[in-house]
Amino acid sequence: MDLTLKLSSPQGGRQLTFDLDSRIDNYAARIGSNQMVQASVSLKARGQAVDFKQFNLSEYRLQIVRQNQSLAIVTGSGTYDLAGGGADMQVALQASPTVLCQAIPQPGTSFSSGSVELKGRVTRKQNTETITGKLVLANLTGQAGQNQFHSFGSTMDLDMSKTPEQIQINKITGNLNQGGNAGGAFEMTGKFNTARNTAQLTVSLSGFNQNGLRPFLEPLLADKKLVSITVNGNASVQYDPKGSSAIKASLQVANLVVSDPQRQLPATPLEARLEIDTAVKKQSADIRQF
Repeated sequence: MDLTLKLSSPQGGRQLTFDLDSRIDNYAARIGSNQMVQASVSLKARGQAVDFKQFNLSEYRLQIVRQNQSLAIVTGSGTYDLAGGGADMQVALQASPTVLCQAIPQPGTSFSSGSVELKGRVTRKQNTETITGKLVLANLTGQAGQNQFHSFGSTMDLDMSKTPEQIQINKITGNLNQGGNAGGAFEMTGKFNTARNTAQLTVSLSGFNQNGLRPFLEPLLADKKLVSITVNGNASVQYDPKGSSAIKASLQVANLVVSDPQRQLPATPLEARLEIDTAVKKQSADIRQF
């Protein structure tokens, strides 16, 4: 283990500046029943503290390397005000599913390509915490159990906030793609009152098709292949244990074509539609549509 720490204290000792550089070679860790060996972990961080009340982490970088291949890199910066409780942290993550699976093997899971990138920000002001970020999965090719992925990708944007009494999902949006072809988009909003145990949630699906759904639906089709499908839908849920609750949902499936080697399924596109409109109050249910 190599460790270098430089400290300086200008301004009459009110300010402490630090610069940390550390490295651990041949690090071994157990994750569940899996043993990860021959990994090098390096950490660099620098910043300053004023009166040990205000902390400014101007830069940090954590990297894990195995056999000259990078498993993950985490970088970022941040500030923290001990007196006022305010904080602002930024983080960026880069990881390789291929190298991770080699380092921490899982039965039936292997990837030949792919990348994961995350950029996020966490802030705290008074009693409110806010989380924003973007997650990108790109060019994933390989297998996870029965799910086969070929140049699969996904993005997700997150905007959430939290107070002592409520969790607010301002917006979660995302999409799926395969080989650069759009596979569908989703959006979610909602709020959860932790004090009263109530919840409201809205979800919408738009333009989901074979490009986004094939890896997840084909394992259910045995020896058949998914040729095409289109899925659109929306749902809203309201829950109040002491009042009324409601579920309203609409789901449309169109252009469903499955390639059947035994020719037992029709070659013509199939369609289906599901509508739900239900309200529940105490022990009484009002099913307005199903």
